[in-house]
Amino acid sequence: MPNILSAFEIGVGRVERQPHYFPLIINIAHSTMMTFFTCGEFVSGAEVMMQAAAVATQHGRPTDALHFLYQMQTLAERRGDLATARWARDEAERIGEGETGESWAILLMMRASEAERLGDYAHATTFARQAYDLFAQLEECGDEHMAAGFSPGRALEFDGRPHEALPYFREALLWAESTGNPINRGSILHHIGNCEAYAERYQAAMHAYRKAGEQFVTLGAVEFISNAVGEAGLLVGRLDPLIGLPNRKLVEAALADIFERLAQDLWRDPDVAGNPRVTLRKLAGVVALALHIGHEGHLGDVAAVMYARLV
Repeated sequence: MPNILSAFEIGVGRVERQPHYFPLIINIAHSTMMTFFTCGEFVSGAEVMMQAAAVATQHGRPTDALHFLYQMQTLAERRGDLATARWARDEAERIGEGETGESWAILLMMRASEAERLGDYAHATTFARQAYDLFAQLEECGDEHMAAGFSPGRALEFDGRPHEALPYFREALLWAESTGNPINRGSILHHIGNCEAYAERYQAAMHAYRKAGEQFVTLGAVEFISNAVGEAGLLVGRLDPLIGLPNRKLVEAALADIFERLAQDLWRDPDVAGNPRVTLRKLAGVVALALHIGHEGHLGDVAAVMYARLV
């Protein structure tokens, strides 16, 4: 990764005088987004996307610029850096003014993301559905509308309408599986698990959470593992029969992330720390799972490590 980023910086520094560096910059930015997201490198990723958007704008490529700004917004929102997320959205509005087709669809997705973050789920759903419908009409975008279904799915889920969200998530899952997109596959499965749980289909929810966790273990996306496994654990009291639970490997990976995150949340600058309430919720779920899969012996080891790290 450091060598790739060095090549990116060289390209950005030289592209104005040597335009043949432009494809290098665009390709690196497109190909590294998943790595930044999976590894939690949200700050570095947002910076790369901002530079790539600026280069694309200078070279008259507004659609590429909007793609990168959308990724920048996503990375910043994931970190909780709302000022950077808003800057990306405002810059996209400036670049996208008067644009049509794919560029307009991306801008609609960014508006949906911001509305969702603000809790305005009605507008989030409207913008996301407009983007989904527009992508479906654009032949050059292929199956892009299936991926875009993730956005209205999220807005509908958070608006308390999981039955409407599920068809969008299932279509997005087909796209993620057909394109070999593991991080999106895991995220979509997690949201499917949420919707199934809301609908009280707890076995289906457990299956989705477990598959999401397995996907994240394969990727090494630690934070996402504990999200999925924690939610799965909160279902164990509702399952009858108690089958299809995450295995020990998943539980151990989730516990490792949780006590690392608790240490960060308690000792880091509060402006960049996470939410301890969320982390403790995940801990409750993972502990419940450990007890139900006969892994209670590991909890003593975890308690000792947590004490050493936190006290």
